[in-house]
Amino acid sequence: IGGVKFVEAGSHTTFTIFSNNVAHARGKNDYGQLGGGTRDVIQTYVQVKLDYIESISSYGNHTFFMGKDDMLYACGSNNHRVLGISAGTTLEPQLVMRKVWKVETGYNHAICLTIDHVSFTWGTNTWGQCAQTENVDEVIYPTISSSGIDRENEIAAGKEHCVVLLDNGEVMTWGYNNYGQIGNGTKLKQYVPYLVEGVSDIVEIAAGEHHTVALDKDGKVWCWGNNNHGQYGNGTKTTSWTPIVSEISYSEAQTTAKRFHATTGYEYTVILTALNIPMIKDSQIIVTYNADDLEIIDAVEYTYGNDILPGFAMGSDININKIEDGQLI
Repeated sequence: IGGVKFVEAGSHTTFTIFSNNVAHARGKNDYGQLGGGTRDVIQTYVQVKLDYIESISSYGNHTFFMGKDDMLYACGSNNHRVLGISAGTTLEPQLVMRKVWKVETGYNHAICLTIDHVSFTWGTNTWGQCAQTENVDEVIYPTISSSGIDRENEIAAGKEHCVVLLDNGEVMTWGYNNYGQIGNGTKLKQYVPYLVEGVSDIVEIAAGEHHTVALDKDGKVWCWGNNNHGQYGNGTKTTSWTPIVSEISYSEAQTTAKRFHATTGYEYTVILTALNIPMIKDSQIIVTYNADDLEIIDAVEYTYGNDILPGFAMGSDININKIEDGQLI
């Protein structure tokens, strides 16, 4: 497939955005989460019924699309009001909100970041996912989650928790906390945004099902939350309730990388580096995971020749869809 600029792997779905900003989708579709206007399971790509799409975030039975002019759309199941609209199940993308820069979604909640660097959340608040008070079960429409805190630069959503990166390099978290993914040393659910202690100068964040990852400016990878499948990549399955440095770290020279990116899947972590230092020009993907019978819980490195790897997407299983020279591999 040529001219690919973006890929998204949902729970049982695959989305591809081409250079003309038209998106195709395939996979599970019983709630219309592919956005093609039907509930049919699609084994070959169907075009999403939206003329212009910049990016996509999909989880479970629902999907969000970033459209033209910073407009956010959604389709699929609206269980727990996760779509941010009053309608029920929708088979085609519906407008949710304007002036949105990015969206991330969990199992039954979502968080977006506006062009003004303010985060909004909606959906279920059972575990505090929407940063609302304990007596609020669901949030139907996008609601400010960050009133009173510093300018926000990045967002991430786990299955039932949220992570926000502030412009001063600090990190805030809230939501489900049974595995310590909030990073406050407890198992208590967090209804109010928590300023994570022990981490600073953070440049990127990511959230897995029940774990959180942060990269600092010196190339250190910080992890907290569930580690029962070796998500930290430190050779153990020991969970930390507060941030600890993973063994996947890089020297000061290497952090001048042209790209330095982290992402997470359901129960694993992926670090992408594209080093641009003398004599080295490689794209590397560092994957930490537990491979069932093999019990591989240390970092595993994949190198793709001498070309910079411009993008990839992760599904709920361990697989890598990579984009190289506009080709979806």
